[in-house]
Amino acid sequence: VMKFFLGQEAADGDGSDVSGGEDNGEEQAVKGPSKEDLYKAYNQGTRSSKKKKQAKLKRVMATVKKASRKGGESSSESFAALHLLHDPQTFAEKLFTRMQTCNERFETRMAMMSVISRVIGVHKLLVLNFYPYLQKYIAPHQRDVTVILASLVMACHDLVPPETLAPVLRQLVDQFVHDRARPEVMTVGLKSVRELCLRCPLIMTPELLQDLALYKKYRDKEVSSAARGLIGLFRDLNPTLLAKKDRGRGADLEAG
Repeated sequence: VMKFFLGQEAADGDGSDVSGGEDNGEEQAVKGPSKEDLYKAYNQGTRSSKKKKQAKLKRVMATVKKASRKGGESSSESFAALHLLHDPQTFAEKLFTRMQTCNERFETRMAMMSVISRVIGVHKLLVLNFYPYLQKYIAPHQRDVTVILASLVMACHDLVPPETLAPVLRQLVDQFVHDRARPEVMTVGLKSVRELCLRCPLIMTPELLQDLALYKKYRDKEVSSAARGLIGLFRDLNPTLLAKKDRGRGADLEAG
């Protein structure tokens, strides 16, 4: 059931069918022709051989388009299933209760977490106990922490009370964004903060934002770029939270 809502059934089915020479050729065809193939089809060989190569290219491109449409349809079907839930609030609450009490494998609980977060995000539900539950797992050493952070982001929307998300944001910053953390950890933390604020801007405070903005001059380019991304977001959303030097041109005039 979890795979159905996450749109993984079609992917699993396609992967299990790949075997033998014919399937390997089809898999190569789905990737599309290379530049070399295109050059040979239009610039090398006799007129008749060029026609054959060009006809083969057209078949390959048709296969690519068909595969891309199939992939898009499977993805939209999974989201359609989420939209068509009869009582999404009850569904999310019951699944969350089951996730808290079950003894399933870690992977299964992660799948349940992803489904809950998608249902909450799609329907803008209020399952306020879900965020403190996620908070326990927000740490760089946590297994599959990026999946957990993605679930947190998907479950955030503008109807969630800022006071509910404030402790989660604090935990995220304390664990990921500090000078003793590795650059890749800091980058993940800053990007996650940006995504949270994009969905729920009111959780940010001027003091915290201005502290995070200082990382725009950090020695690692990925970290400084992530910090600048956060600054850019609040230049659009609420420049008054930024220090004056970070607000950009015209921000003071607009505020006035």
